[in-house]
Amino acid sequence: MVDLPKNILICPDSFKDSLTSIEICEILTEAFIEQNISITTTSIPLADGGEGTIDVMQDRGKFQRISTSTIDPLGRSIAADYLWEDDTRTMIIEMAQSSGVELLTPDEQNCLYTSTYGTGLQILDAIEKYQPAKIYLTVGSSATNDSGLGMLAAMGCVILNRQGECIDMPKGKDLINIVSIKPNDSFERVIESIEFVVVNDVDNPFSGLFGAAYTYGKQKGASPNEIKLLDEGLDVVRKIIIKDLSIDLNTVRGSGAGGGVAGGAYAYLNASMISGASFVCEYCKLDVAIGNADLVITGEGRLDSQSLHGKLVHHIANQCKEFNKELVIICGANDMKEQQMLELGAKKIYALNDYNKGDYNDETTRRDLKKVAVDIGKDLGL
Repeated sequence: MVDLPKNILICPDSFKDSLTSIEICEILTEAFIEQNISITTTSIPLADGGEGTIDVMQDRGKFQRISTSTIDPLGRSIAADYLWEDDTRTMIIEMAQSSGVELLTPDEQNCLYTSTYGTGLQILDAIEKYQPAKIYLTVGSSATNDSGLGMLAAMGCVILNRQGECIDMPKGKDLINIVSIKPNDSFERVIESIEFVVVNDVDNPFSGLFGAAYTYGKQKGASPNEIKLLDEGLDVVRKIIIKDLSIDLNTVRGSGAGGGVAGGAYAYLNASMISGASFVCEYCKLDVAIGNADLVITGEGRLDSQSLHGKLVHHIANQCKEFNKELVIICGANDMKEQQMLELGAKKIYALNDYNKGDYNDETTRRDLKKVAVDIGKDLGL
């Protein structure tokens, strides 16, 4: 006789451009309750360093949420939030709040013309107001490919092009013409005594065929020719850093995250790097929850080859293997090949585009998540 799951852990990432992980947990939990299934559900909304990370962290910690004025990837004034924990003097800054792709309409998205300057303004504001001992910078869901030079310029780095001109707000298109990246005295004073930690959502190198531009430039609006230009610009920055700091960012795992902002922070903020999925899951004590569960349900907006490069679903799949727990995955779309799905080891993968037949919006996502919960119950014999 097969033992049926009695304790179900629901721990998804958000579905990009759609529902938050908190909303997904609520919908699935309600759908299971409506079926009168005699199970216990535990919800732990998650993130991997992309959009929604500070929402998840705030929900489960003692953080105070701070709002500040900054600019979006195109230089427009916006308000953005970060988290502050007074006991440990720790700050969490989510890059997606000021430099995220979701701040732009589809027509505005092109990482040739976007900058991380707004993220630098957030960091400055946090330092000036709170003098943190440690800053975690989560770099997923960015709209940028400027290697973090916009962020560094906002913090006081002097960026010069071939004409000897100072680039006030560097963008992706500027990288190929840069000849000098110089932290000045004010920059050094700003970052003094602060431990920076980059929270990565992916593990790509800085430049090259598997780097920031070639891997993520298309989804940030760049054309094939523009991606080539962006990658050449990243390589210009890489060579400057080799010359000045004796650091080759292509040997640093994860330096391509956030359009190369992880590499820029590693080189000029002396930042360490950690996996976003590991960071959030450890903070939320997910290993304990998985150990207590009979079945784990996770998910993300799109499953593809990138999901196996540091994304949350892959991290949870590995933990389920470690604890010998059954895993079910829900996604908006599944573009994985059969071998990649086998690597995840899920009992079943439910893709919402099998339910919505191309009619994809927040309302149909809510509807189809409920349908998936019904099908999970039927498939498991609950």
